Amino acid sequence: MLLIFPDTVVFFILVTIYCLTWFKIKRTQSFVGKDLCKQMSIYLLTYAIINIFAMANRLQEFFFPERAFFVLYVLQFSTEPMQGFLNAIAYVWNEPEYLEQYKILFSRCTTTKVKIIQVQGEQERLMSLISYDTLP
Repeated sequence: MLLIFPDTVVFFILVTIYCLTWFKIKRTQSFVGKDLCKQMSIYLLTYAIINIFAMANRLQEFFFPERAFFVLYVLQFSTEPMQGFLNAIAYVWNEPEYLEQYKILFSRCTTTKVKIIQVQGEQERLMSLISYDTLP
């Protein structure tokens, strides 16, 4: 109950500040302003996707505690863990340099191959070195 109202208030304050800033920047008609509006939209959309179902579920539990909606729980538990992934998408969308870094990281992860035969051979060598005579 302590998290319901502050979380909801912060969300609506963020949306209000975003809308006021967006209208103010939109009036300038500059290219930088339009780019800034696009960047702000992605971050707000990411925050909304992550938190909207959790807020809806908390508000529903607060106002109608006797009726639980399974769909809200499924939506909440499927969107909340996606925070890192959606933030990564937002950063890549706004800053192309991040995309290059992710490509480098992914190529390192996929090109590093460990031969299974070598690992099995090392395991067999280590097992042959174990002396069972030292056990009590």
